Amino acid sequence: MIRQIVNGKSLKTVTVSGSDADMTTLKGLMAGELETWDSKAEGGTPANPAVLNYIGFAVGKTTIGGRRHSQGIFVPHVKTTKTMSDIRTAVVGAWNADFITDVACEYANPYNMKGEI
Repeated sequence: MIRQIVNGKSLKTVTVSGSDADMTTLKGLMAGELETWDSKAEGGTPANPAVLNYIGFAVGKTTIGGRRHSQGIFVPHVKTTKTMSDIRTAVVGAWNADFITDVACEYANPYNMKGEI
């Protein structure tokens, strides 16, 4: 597995099957800082529930000039005991408003929900 980090932000973790030479070649093509791990095991029993309680929401902040900094977040399965109020409490003020700035978000609004949220 390779995690790609550009400008201090983790962009993507990629699972790759290949020889050491293949990994070296791939890492030579990828920009930024790279962290690598070896896969130690594979398999297991799927633990997915019958119905996923997914949610998509936008976090962001509106500046004095009216410009909106925002980003969309998608969580495949949220605990059924959690509500949108719990999500707002957890992320507002704690997460960045977007991927570019270090400004804390001032809102979290749902845009795609299913299940208990």
